[in-house]
Amino acid sequence: MAPQTSPTTNLRVTLVEGDLPDEALTACRAAGVVGCDTETTGLDWNTADLCTVQVAAGDAVWVVRLTPERSPMNVVALLEDPAVQKVFHYALFDLPFLIHHLGATPANVACTRIASRLVDGEREVSHSLQSVLERHLAVAIGKEQRLTDWSQPRLTPEQVAYAAEDAAHLPSLLRVLTEQLRPHDKAEDLQSCWDFLVPLTRMRMRGLADPFAR
Repeated sequence: MAPQTSPTTNLRVTLVEGDLPDEALTACRAAGVVGCDTETTGLDWNTADLCTVQVAAGDAVWVVRLTPERSPMNVVALLEDPAVQKVFHYALFDLPFLIHHLGATPANVACTRIASRLVDGEREVSHSLQSVLERHLAVAIGKEQRLTDWSQPRLTPEQVAYAAEDAAHLPSLLRVLTEQLRPHDKAEDLQSCWDFLVPLTRMRMRGLADPFAR
C-alpha cells in the first residue's frame, strides 16, 4: 500500500499487512532509534488480541496490521535487535502483548512514561502520552480512536492516522526528556529503570510476587 500523508503531522504513513517490509526493517536499523506502539482489543495481554504494531523512524511510520496468515518475523527481529532503541510510552503495557502474542524477547527498550516521571515526579501532573506531549513538545494529539475496533479487517483512515501519530512523536519526546534529566544526574537512573522493564514484565506475566515488597 502506498504511503499515506497524515493531514496533521505530514508523516509518511504506510499501512501494511502481516509484517514490516524488508526495506522498513533496514530503515529502522539505520535510524538506530524508533518509536513503537501497539493497538489491542483490551487491556489484558492474556485474553485480548494484539491487532497492530506501529514503528516510526524519522518521518516514516509503518502501521502493521497483524494477520494469522503471516508471521511478523521482521517485527520480531526489530524488537530483538539490541542495536536499535525501541521507544514506547508505558512499555509495561505493550511488552506483555509483544512477548505473549509474538514470542519476542525485546531488547534495548526505552519508556517515555518512566522518563516523564523522573522529570516531573515531584509535580501533580498526568503522565499520559497526551499530557506529556502537550507539556514538553506543545503537541496535541486526539484520543477519539483509542477505543474503536482494532480487530476489523479494514482499518479506517482515522485509525491509521491515530496509530501512526502516537508512535511518531516518541523519539523526539525521549530526546527532550533525557536532556532535562542530564543536569540532575538522573540519566543513569533512567537507564537502570529501562533495563528492568523486560525482566519485570516476565515476572508479572508468570504471576511472581514483587521481590521488592516487604
